[in-house]
Amino acid sequence: MMKNLIYLLPLLLLFSCREKSVTTITVAGFPSTIELEAKTLETDTAILAPSEMFILNDQLWILQSRNNPLFWVYSLDKGNFLYSTGYKGHSSNEFIHPGFMTIQLINEHTFTMLDNSFLKTIEVSKDGILNVLKTESIFDLRPINGFVRLNDSLYCAFADCATGTESDFEYRIKNQNTNKESKFSEYPVLFNFEEKGDERCQLYYKYLVANAKQNKFAAFYGYFNYIRIFKDLELEKEIFIEAIPFKADRENRKNYYKKPYSSEEFIYAPCLSDKIQVWDWEGQPVALLTLEHSFFRFTIDEKRQKLYTISLGEENENKIRVYDIGFLHD
Repeated sequence: MMKNLIYLLPLLLLFSCREKSVTTITVAGFPSTIELEAKTLETDTAILAPSEMFILNDQLWILQSRNNPLFWVYSLDKGNFLYSTGYKGHSSNEFIHPGFMTIQLINEHTFTMLDNSFLKTIEVSKDGILNVLKTESIFDLRPINGFVRLNDSLYCAFADCATGTESDFEYRIKNQNTNKESKFSEYPVLFNFEEKGDERCQLYYKYLVANAKQNKFAAFYGYFNYIRIFKDLELEKEIFIEAIPFKADRENRKNYYKKPYSSEEFIYAPCLSDKIQVWDWEGQPVALLTLEHSFFRFTIDEKRQKLYTISLGEENENKIRVYDIGFLHD
């Protein structure tokens, strides 16, 4: 439920063009700030170590990577526990080491996920049985950090994080059709100092989301109020957010962004502990959502236009909170 409270803020977008037609945008406000009230669903099982949550088979799936089975499944309307599935092991339909934040949906019944540096395409039956359709080797260089599937054949990851290598580029790209790898995109300079290798990669850690239809991906920098949007692997826009006061600190790093959720229309970027920024793929701010409760993980049900969250803490371990976001599509 949404409170009858919508603040209209002045929206100031300052545009400037740099070489290679990169547009720089400074956002001083969002078109609207909306406070959302939650509907709380109480589950009959404790959610203790949620790594990811997503909608599949018209159900709420939560990956609990420390558990076995891995996936715990709940109903969307009542939040009651339905079943668990997906086991650790070495057989063809089991998992060795699921990758952190690497689940991407293909359709309502199929998703991809990194498992021990291999990309698995997984189909789910109506009764929750997992069938691994395909297992692919992606990058020769391990580990694979910051992985995102840009489309059916193009994969992206961080270039140098924990790999023992060092370059001036943020990303490596792999074309599965040609089996060729390359690196691209120079790092931003958001501090006045020089860093290399792992230190620079960690400082400029970012969360990636992709839009295959538009050949775009976006990078939300974890320790900065800063976004980059790429089109056809070329930097198209960079965005500085002044709407929410934040000062980056090199020594005492605090998270500004966490892992976003993206659809073909919007990007939902969690900011601080109880806010979600909504953006379109042109880098335009749509709304700033302030949630009634702070949260740890979230996902979007695009069909029902609902936002689901889970929070940490003993008092929250059996609670799933639901927010109505239908107004974004009015």
